[in-house]
Parts: sequence; C-alpha cells; structure tokens
Amino acid sequence: MLLCWLRPFWRWKIKNWQRGLIYSEKSRHSKWVKLPWMRQVIRMSLRSIHPGDTIGILGGGQLGMYFALAARRLGYSVMVLDPQSDCPASHAASEHLVAAYDNEGALQTLARRCAAVTCEFENVPARALSTLARTRRVSPGADAVSIAQ
Repeated sequence: MLLCWLRPFWRWKIKNWQRGLIYSEKSRHSKWVKLPWMRQVIRMSLRSIHPGDTIGILGGGQLGMYFALAARRLGYSVMVLDPQSDCPASHAASEHLVAAYDNEGALQTLARRCAAVTCEFENVPARALSTLARTRRVSPGADAVSIAQ
C-alpha cells in the first residue's frame, strides 16, 4: 500500500525537477521555487554520450594521445585543441585545432562540434573551461581546475 502511494509522488517530484522547480522550505509563499537554470543543468547532466559523438580534449600531450586511442576504439570521434601543430594526440585524434587554449573562435568550434569536453592536464585556463561549460558537459569543472592551479 505504501509503495503504491510513493511511486506517483516520486514521479511528480521528478517531473517538477525537470521543469526547473526545486523544493524550498525557506520560501514564504510557495514550497516550489522556480530556478530557470535548473532545467538546463538537469538536461545536460542526463544527456548520455553515444558512440559516434565527438569528445573534445584541451591539450595534446601523451596522456591525450592514449585517451584518444581508447575513445576511438570505443567508437567515439576525438577533437584535440592544442597550440602545437605536432603534438602527440594529433596523430590519434580525428580532428586537431591548432590554437591557444583561450582562443574564443577555437573554443566556439570545440563547443559546436563536441558532445563533451575534458582536459588533458591541469594547467588549462579555467576561463576556457567555464566558457565551454555554458553549452557542453565539461569534466573536470572549471572550479576544480582553478583550485588545482
């Protein structure tokens, strides 16, 4: 009996989360508070990356090369952004963008073509990761990278 009552309740609660509503006891007028950015965060976190999608890597060193080889073996395309034209990851990647890490045009191209973006080393500018995180899934986040720097 209790399980029959809980199932519709959780379904209703999940639907409110998907609409961008969050439960708050601090609110005076209503219990559900509208957060406009919540819908985009939930949509980006629930989106899975399927084989055939492109994964972006900031940095083209040896670790990026091994990442690209493993990703291509699993069926993903890989795009590398690195300032050097002859970096190790460029040989294993599907595409290579030769530009600085904070180049706005290169970051827009990476955001437009990739489903998710990661960084190969911790000295990538955190501002570049926060720019990419507005539209794409970025891991690790800009906050974590800025702490590590």
